[in-house]
Amino acid sequence: MPRIRLTASANSGNRRSWYKHVTNVDCTKTNGYAFSGDFIPEDTVVDIETGAIVIECVPRGSVKHNWKEGKVYKIEADGSSTLLFPDTTFDWRKDFLNFRDKVAELLAPKDKVQMVCSTCGSTNVRRDAQVAWNTDTQDWELTAVFDHADCEDCGGETNIEEQPLTGE
Repeated sequence: MPRIRLTASANSGNRRSWYKHVTNVDCTKTNGYAFSGDFIPEDTVVDIETGAIVIECVPRGSVKHNWKEGKVYKIEADGSSTLLFPDTTFDWRKDFLNFRDKVAELLAPKDKVQMVCSTCGSTNVRRDAQVAWNTDTQDWELTAVFDHADCEDCGGETNIEEQPLTGE
């Protein structure tokens, strides 16, 4: 689990950015209460799982003519954060529903798939990979998955295809 430290994008007097690790979105709500999860204290080191979705509410404009911008980040395995939708500005007042729905899509469960041999259709397939020892967790961690694949049923090299998992 990576450790992260988030620093506010904006800090202007009483107007400060805030972060929240979002674990669920209630699409019936039309304000910030739509986002379930824990607030992340500014400039504090926290442990957070890889792939976690974090939102930031950033105050913009002047004190008299202010607005809030919503930003969405994904936490990477090395503890860095990737800004999702970097070319989009989400105005908390005008674009909140779009912002909320984008975050909900990121958290929505994905359809399950299975990997099959392109020759015989078997699911008994393998792929070469690389692992590295993590002294903190005292366990092997996957660092890379390579293109080379084998089918145990065909007994040789194959291409792997992704198919929807049916019956679940």
